[in-house]
Formats: sequence, C-alpha cells, structure tokens
Amino acid sequence: MLDILFNPKSVAIIGASTKELSIGNVITKNLLQYKYKGAIYPINPNADEVRGLKAFKTIFDVPGVVDLAHIVSQANSYLKPLKIAEKRKLSLLLLTVPVSRKWVLKVKH
Repeated sequence: MLDILFNPKSVAIIGASTKELSIGNVITKNLLQYKYKGAIYPINPNADEVRGLKAFKTIFDVPGVVDLAHIVSQANSYLKPLKIAEKRKLSLLLLTVPVSRKWVLKVKH
C-alpha cells in the first residue's frame, strides 16, 4: 500500500485547475516541476488542458489505470468525487479540502 503512495505509476488530480494559484494547479505544477515520471491526469470538466497536459472531463475518461487520485474539492462538495473515485476502484485517494477560517469557525460552534 505504501508503494502506491510513494511510487504511483499514475496520478489523477480531481479538481485540477487552470487558475495559477489554486491548489489543483499547484499540485499539477509540482508534479511537473519535480519531474514525476508517471502519467498525470488532470480532471477538470471545464478545461481542455491544465499546465500543458490534456485535461479529462471525469476520471472515467482517463484511458488507463489510475494508481492514486488526489481530490481537491471544497469542503461542502467532497462527497461526489469520493463516490466517483470509489466506482473507479482506485487503489488510493488523497483528499485536500481547502477551508476558510470562516468555515472552521462555523464547525467549532
């Protein structure tokens, strides 16, 4: 299991973005910048490409095995990507949920 985390042959970024400073864009940038050797599959239903890589509308459009899916989703919408990833039978999921201070304060009440 740890091998898939540290040496995946392919990574899907669900929530990859064309916005320069968004988390999904930065994750994609880092994989490219640090010369990740495996396949990178940005998932974005509204973009044709992210950082020069072909973007896929859904994870089901990816042509091959996805070892690791990194889900970048808002706190109020993370369940849908989790259900989709479960149907795709992925080996490992990473979940990044950007939360604002306002949201964290609401949770504490």
